Amino acid sequence: MFERSKIARIVAEFLGTAILTAVVLTVSKSNLGVPYFIGLAGAMALAAGTMVFGAISGAHFNPAITLGLWSARQIKVLTAVVYIAAQLLGATVAYLLYTYFVSGSWMNTGHYDARVLVAEAVGAFVFSLGWAASVFS
Repeated sequence: MFERSKIARIVAEFLGTAILTAVVLTVSKSNLGVPYFIGLAGAMALAAGTMVFGAISGAHFNPAITLGLWSARQIKVLTAVVYIAAQLLGATVAYLLYTYFVSGSWMNTGHYDARVLVAEAVGAFVFSLGWAASVFS
């Protein structure tokens, strides 16, 4: 049976990678797609993710970092495999959410659009996650 702390580490890697991927995708595909802004947004997302999840999982958020730490014998094989799986899944979910949000137009027609509800829910989740991390740290 998984311990609560092990599940928390997996969820932290999943969420951290998902948020980082979503930020980089959004900035790179917007009108601000200048490499400087993409790097700056990625660095800010990484810094925020490290502040939120660093104490939980180490805040790898990238399979390359996890492989590097595994090759330096800083983490065990099973931990590296589970982290990489969570990171790949987090990046995939972020990409799917991104393509869901950018498909079609976002015109205010006065009719219900589920994408707006999903966008608000995801935004509220990320906001409350950051708030809880800063208040309860």
